[in-house]
Amino acid sequence: MKKILILGAGVYQLPLIKAAKSMGLEVFVTSVKGNYPGFTLADRIYFEDTTDEKEIFNIARKEKVDGVCTSGTDVAMKSLGLVVDELGLVGPSYQAAMASSDKLVMKLLFQENGIKSADFRKISNLHESYEAFDALQKPVIFKVLDSSGSRGTIKVEDKSEIPEVLEKLKQVTAKKEFIVEEFIEGIEFGAQAFVQNGEILFVLPHGDMLHQGKTVVPVGHYMPFEMSLPDLREQMEKAVRALEMDHCAINADLILRDGEIYFLELAARAGATCLPELVSIYYDIDYYELIIRAAMGERISQQFCGNQVCGAEILKAPKSGIITQVDLKVEPSDKIVDCSLDYEPGDSVNKFEVGPDRIGQIIAKGDSLEEVFKTLEKVKKQIHLSIQ
Repeated sequence: MKKILILGAGVYQLPLIKAAKSMGLEVFVTSVKGNYPGFTLADRIYFEDTTDEKEIFNIARKEKVDGVCTSGTDVAMKSLGLVVDELGLVGPSYQAAMASSDKLVMKLLFQENGIKSADFRKISNLHESYEAFDALQKPVIFKVLDSSGSRGTIKVEDKSEIPEVLEKLKQVTAKKEFIVEEFIEGIEFGAQAFVQNGEILFVLPHGDMLHQGKTVVPVGHYMPFEMSLPDLREQMEKAVRALEMDHCAINADLILRDGEIYFLELAARAGATCLPELVSIYYDIDYYELIIRAAMGERISQQFCGNQVCGAEILKAPKSGIITQVDLKVEPSDKIVDCSLDYEPGDSVNKFEVGPDRIGQIIAKGDSLEEVFKTLEKVKKQIHLSIQ
């Protein structure tokens, strides 16, 4: 039986684990201890931090795994890249993983290769923060270098906010450096793509539903994205080459401003917030299975043609507390692909601020985006939670 190592056991890795099990693979899962749903399905669990590159490599070598992958998170990418390089597996290299998970490295590569992105400065202390704020067009975004899910990303409009912002960022990273970049006004959207042997197999743009807080957080997505993007594939190919991505799923965060595409971030893994599920619906494939097949060394040769309109939105808690009651009596409909909660009565939840604060998801399809949005809204109104 072939073996695969999946980094992470949370809600974004759970479908990947399920797909691997359904394919008859022996599944090894590694994550820090916690109430993570992927632990219940794994053949073997290792309670190790996915950012510990040496320990993750030791596990992969010990178990002689045939493949390694993850989904929806950047923090495990360097460990994944090290395993790929050292064991000769298929996936993003350590260099590609580092470039896509370290925002400073990424921004420098964008700059060196002429890829449009927001102007930025590297900072490491309060004085440099003030200098960067004065030099850049306001407002600005302060970012840690090694986080995903909008954690460690804060919008700043007034100089007086900077000391508090720096203290908040230090709580979510061990790194001593940060970046400050201009906030680009425009239409925020994204794209999912897949590259194998340096060839992009598909580029699928999607619209984003955004939560406006101290920073902008995606809370949902929809396909198709009905705007003119004539050079998206060309720009994606340029960015993929710059970051040396050649064997991986890709998640791109983008801005359309004055008819030009700007790259916010590019990750060497599939997106979160139900994006793999939407790719699966749109193309009528199992995208998680495709990711695993590629990681196991299989050549992907199928054509990607699809037009199924679909959308998804995560569920958010209005306040922090303990769930005391759940009423999930959703009226059945063939337009509802999934409606599920990540938590049960008795579980603690956080008021929504960043992506990992999600408490569930709704996924819908339809004949038009209008129908999809109506379905999502209808389902949300049928879900009632009591939080104390």
